[in-house]
Amino acid sequence: MKGGKNVAYYVFRTIVEMMKPKAEIVWDALASVGDAGAHKICVMTQENGKPIDLTGCTAQLLVQRQDEATRYLNADFDASGYACATLDKSCYEVAGRLQCTMQTVSYTHLRAHET
Repeated sequence: MKGGKNVAYYVFRTIVEMMKPKAEIVWDALASVGDAGAHKICVMTQENGKPIDLTGCTAQLLVQRQDEATRYLNADFDASGYACATLDKSCYEVAGRLQCTMQTVSYTHLRAHET
């Protein structure tokens, strides 16, 4: 603990370029029971090499545990434009493989589906 907060041991940072064909971006990590806060996932989305303005968007990290249970964690945007989420204790209730996927959703997109 540093300054009263958990500090992630492993921070995964990546940039997603929207104009390049790609497979779904997934991170694999190994978890031990009780490792809360050991992993932090950060993603920046770009188009043509420039960060996309994600004002009005929310981001969520989906974490699938070894037992196939899925946890949904809200991500915060940092000053550099990365959507970041630190895995909480619910992700580490079962030892084994964690598979993580970041999703970003705009409020405009959600409202379009409501009408």
